[in-house]
Amino acid sequence: MKADLVIKNCQIVTSQKTILGHGVVVYDEKIIGIEKETDLPEAKKVIDAKGNYLLPGAIDPHTHFGFYTDP
Repeated sequence: MKADLVIKNCQIVTSQKTILGHGVVVYDEKIIGIEKETDLPEAKKVIDAKGNYLLPGAIDPHTHFGFYTDP
């Protein structure tokens, strides 16, 4: 199976630890695995995260919806 997306070369942050030397595999808009860099499958699109942090499934609660509304 060819993945839709692979994000490699990232520091994956989980609720328990930060995982180095791994990547995330996405298929059908869902994360289906966290694999070692050497075990990542082929993908339609590959993103090199260049060592940046990846927070799978995190949602940024800092938003400004309605902040600039007219009275």
